[in-house]
Amino acid sequence: MTNTGSSKNDALTRNLLVVVEIAAILLTAVAIYDIANGEHSLSVWVAIVCWPIVAIFNGVKLFKLLQKH
Repeated sequence: MTNTGSSKNDALTRNLLVVVEIAAILLTAVAIYDIANGEHSLSVWVAIVCWPIVAIFNGVKLFKLLQKH
């Protein structure tokens, strides 16, 4: 029973990581698009820094989870 719960948790974690990875990549692309169109507010620059970091660390977590299986 423990293995079933663990594998279900891993599947849910993997699905959540995939969704967050896609969102982080899309939000990075939107921030780059805003910069390219002349938007230079602080929030755009923060997004340029933060969302790629989220995408990278999330990708590493996803990679490690997939290697585990």
